[in-house]
Amino acid sequence: MLPWSCPSHSPDGRISRDLPMTDSSAPSGTRIVMTFCVVLGITGGAAQYIVIVSPSIRTLLDLRADAFGWLLSSWLVLGVAGSLAGGWLADRGYLRITALASVVLIGLSYGFCALPPSYARYLIGIALTGLGNSALGTIGNVAVMRMHPLGARRALTWLLLSSAGAGMAAPPVWAMLISRLAGSSLGLQGAVQVLFLVSGMLCLLSLFFIAAHPLPETRPPSPSHGEGDRTPDPAGFRSVVGWPLVSICLFTTLHVGADNGIFLWLPDFAQRRFNPSPFPVAWILSGFSGAYLVGRFTLIHLPDRWRDLTLLGAAAGLGSILVFAAFRSESQYMLAALYIMAGLAMSADYPSILSHVGQVFPHATGRVMAIVGAVSSAASVLVPPLMGYIGMATGTMVAGMMLPALMLAALSASAFFWRAHLDRKAEAARV
Repeated sequence: MLPWSCPSHSPDGRISRDLPMTDSSAPSGTRIVMTFCVVLGITGGAAQYIVIVSPSIRTLLDLRADAFGWLLSSWLVLGVAGSLAGGWLADRGYLRITALASVVLIGLSYGFCALPPSYARYLIGIALTGLGNSALGTIGNVAVMRMHPLGARRALTWLLLSSAGAGMAAPPVWAMLISRLAGSSLGLQGAVQVLFLVSGMLCLLSLFFIAAHPLPETRPPSPSHGEGDRTPDPAGFRSVVGWPLVSICLFTTLHVGADNGIFLWLPDFAQRRFNPSPFPVAWILSGFSGAYLVGRFTLIHLPDRWRDLTLLGAAAGLGSILVFAAFRSESQYMLAALYIMAGLAMSADYPSILSHVGQVFPHATGRVMAIVGAVSSAASVLVPPLMGYIGMATGTMVAGMMLPALMLAALSASAFFWRAHLDRKAEAARV
């Protein structure tokens, strides 16, 4: 077991520089990061297939915009349960078994989707992949934050870089495979089924990486109190309830909802708005993920003195402006350029949020990540169908694509407001 100290907090929510205890038998932080980089990269690359194949599924099932929006959101429905389960189990030390079970669930869910297509089958199968991916992602984040309790933004950024790299490489590959197989004797339906099966097999390969590398015990030790000592357990639920948790839930809800809403709707939106499309939509998604990759490489080299909330507010504000302009553009080339530039800005959002979580809640990271992930996923479930409803009500999906831009603007304002509140609180404590 890897014992952890619980660093003390200053009035502005930052932790002190007390170093955690370690033992020589514990796996290194670098190995933990690399293990989850590979695993999340493989599962993330497979998940890109759902996004790329979604217009084909809509064509096969002849879905309306609102029903299609709910199908896109099914990924996030069980993601709530996955995040809660992953965080709860991580704080109790079941990191390895939960990671293995999550990968198995993801692989089997893709296999379920490889059966003859139906709306119910895709709804259930895609939802189950969301359950497994959310649990796996939560466990990876918790493990990395536990290994870097004094500030995990750089380590978390490396973890997210693997997902960005998979997101950059996978969409063009999946699009090419769908095009080639659909033009063969398999037809569109057969191509969709075969590639779902391939996705599941790829995910199951990542089991070997989890089994081959030791993972840390991430459960914080319960403090031993003397007789009559009524000091609450710092890992208890009461220690995380309050406005800091509310603010973090708001940040993740706005970012994840906006990011998922755009990414899930983009293939169908671009193909219908710019039909015939000047170039494959998969290249836009690849470019966006590439922008995430470049942005997060840059983020790694930023000095630690740059505050997380400052980065979050500035990046979300710029992203909002670029997203607004991108989806009002009359040219697919302009849409692609502006959306990719938005990716550069938005790449700083999630690492900053996660780093803020690790600093404010080092004693209950798993519980907080579980709550935050569940709340943000629950809110994000509504964003794709709401975008579709707005598009149907107004007669154009351009209006629906404005919702994520408004959410990013709200995220920027919230981050700056919360930073100002913490600064005033810290100043009052010093006086």
